Amino acid sequence: MKTKSKTYTSPPLLLHRSEDGYALILSLVFLVLLTILGMGSSTSTMYELQISGNDRSRKSAFYAAEAGRSYVESSADLYNSTNIISEPGNGIKFPNDTDPDEWVSLVGSPSEQMQGEVVYTGAANRYLRGSGNEAGTIKAHVYRITSHGRDTRNDAQKSIEAGFFRLGL
Repeated sequence: MKTKSKTYTSPPLLLHRSEDGYALILSLVFLVLLTILGMGSSTSTMYELQISGNDRSRKSAFYAAEAGRSYVESSADLYNSTNIISEPGNGIKFPNDTDPDEWVSLVGSPSEQMQGEVVYTGAANRYLRGSGNEAGTIKAHVYRITSHGRDTRNDAQKSIEAGFFRLGL
């Protein structure tokens, strides 16, 4: 009995043995690139959140200073005859003249606070515009408001100054 021997020939794919594992290496490189891209995006997002938070705090501080200016407008006791003094430059602190370091929180937003000062700067004769020639000039008392606002979340602070005058007295 004759046995047939089997002969094996190498398949043609084995000629390219140097490409074995190429797909694995390519996918690992692609995965590393995606990881770097994701980390860069998350870092960028973190910085953008910090920037927007600081911007929000600065705006809140500015609006708190504006609230101080509005507070003075509605508080006539800050610019009446008791605030007309012989030497300009000494003002009345608000909201509490006895404690100039006190800050008051705004209603509805405890992190926004304001304080300031109303200073009498002197008297001036003003002509009333639009009232005709018969009105002439009148005495006006000139004041300066310095209002400070702060946001305690990021300790942002803003200050504004405004001038105004009160007729008569």
